Amino acid sequence: MNTMLINYIRNADRKPHGVVVAFKQDGKIHYGYSLHNPIDKWDRELGIKIAVARANANEFQLPKVDDRHKSVSEAIEHMKTRANKYFKQ
Repeated sequence: MNTMLINYIRNADRKPHGVVVAFKQDGKIHYGYSLHNPIDKWDRELGIKIAVARANANEFQLPKVDDRHKSVSEAIEHMKTRANKYFKQ
């Protein structure tokens, strides 16, 4: 993995509460995301590590929480468009 695209998912106050990543490996674009638990402090590095691990494992299941589901879905769709242009798919 050479280049990784990163997009932070932000709440209404513009504070990050999740991350979506995309990278190209073996000719295929992999996507992953992570969301932090509201009771925990947001950690960008940990969020990216979790998102990359999910992308590598092809674990791409959206959360079942309505408000977050929408923000994650929108962020993933945005990332797919961005990654397809960047990696010229």
